[in-house]
Amino acid sequence: MKTYSVGSLDGEKSGVETAVALLEEGHLVVLPTDTGYALAGLAEDEDLLARIYRSKGRSLDKPIHILLSSPGDAKNWVVWEKRADLLADLFLPGPLTLVLPAQKHVPSGLNSRGQTLGVRVPDFPFTLAVLSHLGRPITATSANPSGQGGVFRQADLGRAASLDYVSAIFDAGDLPHTAPSTVVELLPDRPFRLIRKGPISRDELQRAFQEVES
Repeated sequence: MKTYSVGSLDGEKSGVETAVALLEEGHLVVLPTDTGYALAGLAEDEDLLARIYRSKGRSLDKPIHILLSSPGDAKNWVVWEKRADLLADLFLPGPLTLVLPAQKHVPSGLNSRGQTLGVRVPDFPFTLAVLSHLGRPITATSANPSGQGGVFRQADLGRAASLDYVSAIFDAGDLPHTAPSTVVELLPDRPFRLIRKGPISRDELQRAFQEVES
């Protein structure tokens, strides 16, 4: 396993290119995001998704969300809707995961139930640059064994390194200790559902919908 410094928080070209090359070759890597370090691999690679579940000791009942470079890219993976446009305009890039009906081609390894998929655009320049150059979504699960806290500090990257199958860590130093992203489910003809509390509160979400409806 190798560790690469991303340098400044807006990334280095060589670091971005290295991350993209490893991801394209089917490796698992650890990338910094606005909600901690994430275990990243190509989202459409079923074998790699199985490796993530084994590596983390994660239950197959727990879906894996994906990171994309823009909300527009998400429309190739989920059935988009106007409410998603509203929230994306207000909160993305940022700590918001939108759970929407999955497109038919979405790998079953992302969600064993196969009905929905969580999508997010991280507010972290280095990882956004990786996503932009890669042109494909990556997994967004936290880089720690299941049941343990997220990885935010440089000193805690050993927990990420302990995961099986990880080929490289892209070290951006200590990250702000932020709560995991707010997760909102948007299904047709249903009110939004707050699946997980996070940095964006229910009140903020409700105000956003009320403003557009008034």
